Amino acid sequence: MQRKSQEDNWRQYFKSINKVCPHSLESYDSGRIKFVPFNILFTEAIWKAVVYDYDVIVFEAKEVELGLLKNIGNYIEQEHEDLEVFYSYPGEGENSTPIPILLLQRKEILDQARKEYKDKINGK
Repeated sequence: MQRKSQEDNWRQYFKSINKVCPHSLESYDSGRIKFVPFNILFTEAIWKAVVYDYDVIVFEAKEVELGLLKNIGNYIEQEHEDLEVFYSYPGEGENSTPIPILLLQRKEILDQARKEYKDKINGK
């Protein structure tokens, strides 16, 4: 029952950020967002094997401080130029996630989503 509730919360969250991230709900509903425990981040071979199979990898970092999330995100971006890293922490802005997360996304996926969004708002 707890897993279903957690899934409902994530679906509600992605629906709530539709204005700033219009593809996130579609990716979530299509199973193209992979949620993994934060400790998997330290086993690069594991997450590198799946980052290309999903639109986004979300590392659920329930016990991790904001500063550590930022530092790890910066490190990954320096080491992996084809990835973009975002962090979110409860209470850090109006679109913050319900729990701390580190989000990995391939730049090509993000660039395509941004292009589609710009085309849509420009009426193309």
